[in-house]
Amino acid sequence: MTMFIKYLLSIPIAIMPKVHKYNVCHLGIIILLLSFFRIALASNADNEMDMISRRGPNDVMISGNSVWMPVNRILLIRKDTRIGAIKFIRDGFWITKRFRYADYEEYCCNDENGNLAGSNINQEKRTASALFIISPLFLGNFEVRCGPIKLFWSGGRNVHFYKGNQNEGDYGIELAPTPWTDISQVNLSDPLIKWYRYDGKRKRVNIPIDTLWNHEKRSK
Repeated sequence: MTMFIKYLLSIPIAIMPKVHKYNVCHLGIIILLLSFFRIALASNADNEMDMISRRGPNDVMISGNSVWMPVNRILLIRKDTRIGAIKFIRDGFWITKRFRYADYEEYCCNDENGNLAGSNINQEKRTASALFIISPLFLGNFEVRCGPIKLFWSGGRNVHFYKGNQNEGDYGIELAPTPWTDISQVNLSDPLIKWYRYDGKRKRVNIPIDTLWNHEKRSK
């Protein structure tokens, strides 16, 4: 093993003879360490993608710390008297599976009365994008915004009950997945709306979006 390391360190020295040997040795060590970390990183990414592949394209995934939404469905967001919504339009990868993006629409109330009707709504198109190295190392815009409310976005269409710079926990954020496809359909008085908060003990469940409210009705 020692001879192998010495051999690796000798390669950049041979290629760049004019560079100080001390600096090149450190560069070689960094490259070697990164090569070992790549195994763990790849394993972590593979496990995550395997979990995503088991989810149906039209499934809502509700877990203790996050909610995954299908494309073009309204996710209601609430904190105290503030309420809003987002809808993911598309998501994917740039160049590598670690560089992810998601385009979404933000629907935010212009006041604090919790009304999501008509001209009271401020609508914006936004993009979340980040280079996911290994949790908790993320580079980029890894939060989804809904007015003053910011939520950690962990790739795809997955949003969490807390900000990107917060530890997991209950910060008063509530999320309610819905089958609605347009903000004009939102009726906050609908008894089928179910709000979720952070719950570290809640088990993950996948629900087809078109049967979501049948599931909610049975669980009440």
